[in-house]
This record gives sequence, C-alpha cells and structure tokens, in this order.
Amino acid sequence: MTEIFAPLFRHFSAIEELQKPYTLIYAMEPGDKACQLTVCRTGCNGCCDSLLLGQPPQRCYSLLRYLYENGVQPEVWRDIITEFYTPEDENGKGGVICER
Repeated sequence: MTEIFAPLFRHFSAIEELQKPYTLIYAMEPGDKACQLTVCRTGCNGCCDSLLLGQPPQRCYSLLRYLYENGVQPEVWRDIITEFYTPEDENGKGGVICER
C-alpha cells in the first residue's frame, strides 16, 4: 500500500492596512532516494521554492509539518532546513540537500 502525503495549506486572512489574504502551501513528492519539498505562497506576493532532501518520506513530511505549524515563509524556509541538514557541495557530495 502506497502512503499518501497530502499537501498542507495554511490560510491567512486580510487585516486592514496590515496584511492582504494569502495561503502558504507545503507539499512533498516522495522519490526513491530523495523527496522533493516545495513551499509556495499565493496572493499578490506569490512565490514558490523547491529542493530535494535525501531523507525518508516520513522524516520529510515531519519537517513539512514543522514548517506548516510555524508558518515559515518561502523566503526563509531553506535557512530552517539547513539548521537540520547540510547542503551538497558543488560536486554533489557531502550533504542531503540537492538543488532542484
């Protein structure tokens, strides 16, 4: 039986003169040796960023839940990831994070 990892959606409402409404989306696509993690923001300042993380799907999904529960934005989520995991060097060695 294949395990399904549903995307997580966090909605933010409009706050007059302070914030426009937007949604953060945290998604994962499991693979054989790595999972593709994606964090997106909708709305007027929308953006999206993805990376590959060489960890088991359950560990990757726990990390996504952490990002979701803390409302981590796409501009800073890689900083959070690198607190837990090191990036690969330019030769593709030494780390568990791969650029996509």
